[in-house]
Amino acid sequence: MKTILVLTDFSIRAQYAAEYAMQMAFKSGADLILCNAIELAEHNPVAQPIAWPVAGHLSLQDECMMDLKYLANHLKSLVPKNQKDALYEPTVTCIAGFGKLTTLVSGIIPVKGVDLIVMGAHKSNGLARFLFDSHTHDILDNIDCPVLMIPGSQGYKGINLIAYGTDLTFSNKKVIQYLSEIAEPFNAEILVRNILPPNVSSDGQANKILADQGQNASDSILTRITYTSIQGENIPKSLLEISGAGKADILALVHKRYGFFENLFHSSISKRMVDIAEVPLLVLPGSFSENVGDLSDDQLDHYCYEPGRSRG
Repeated sequence: MKTILVLTDFSIRAQYAAEYAMQMAFKSGADLILCNAIELAEHNPVAQPIAWPVAGHLSLQDECMMDLKYLANHLKSLVPKNQKDALYEPTVTCIAGFGKLTTLVSGIIPVKGVDLIVMGAHKSNGLARFLFDSHTHDILDNIDCPVLMIPGSQGYKGINLIAYGTDLTFSNKKVIQYLSEIAEPFNAEILVRNILPPNVSSDGQANKILADQGQNASDSILTRITYTSIQGENIPKSLLEISGAGKADILALVHKRYGFFENLFHSSISKRMVDIAEVPLLVLPGSFSENVGDLSDDQLDHYCYEPGRSRG
């Protein structure tokens, strides 16, 4: 991991997320980009259109840059004095741009080589909550990059265990490889837990399939990956149980997108988990769910909540 993009709206939750990202950067050798999207009325469907003069735009951007630089200086002050020589000192750059958040972020990712997005997970009410949900859903649906969401005032407490909840509707090779790269500099354990439909008992075969998919992980991390299966009728509840198992420091899952008509009947698990997860939630984009034929159609029908979906 080389570059972490931190999205901020200058709230206290966003500051906690930025501090968490900085602690990750110390250990992983990554640099930080702090980003604030300035959404004017014409970019916001619920705002009343206002004609801003160009000078006003520039003044607003200057103020945002000042706030970003203040945050950058605060983050740099977090370097532990007694470990300064042992830790990587990240460079922190600032970007304030006009327009929709997703448009700004999608332009930054390929240019800056972003490996991870970090943002705060708000749990406010009313209009602020509506706007945050809209931004979060847009990021999860339209940005092809892993997103780490830090709940509330969650402070950094180290990364010793990453719990990943999945099923067998896709190959997990790319996911496990990415998680191993996150875990390696922290010497962290990875718990891969397959959630079986309630009518399917664990026979060990599902764990073997997942273990085979994880063989691309580096040798140093292979011995620290555990594969287990549990039955679960309520998937969000099962994911919460996974994050509590062994007191996970990060809960990871893959975001599945649905089309408009499918959305009438499905609600994205990852979007629901943003609201209820009590630990940092790592949401991997749908592109990580490679549709490789590791399972036969019969196995898909046997093990999966959504049989045959990954063949479509």
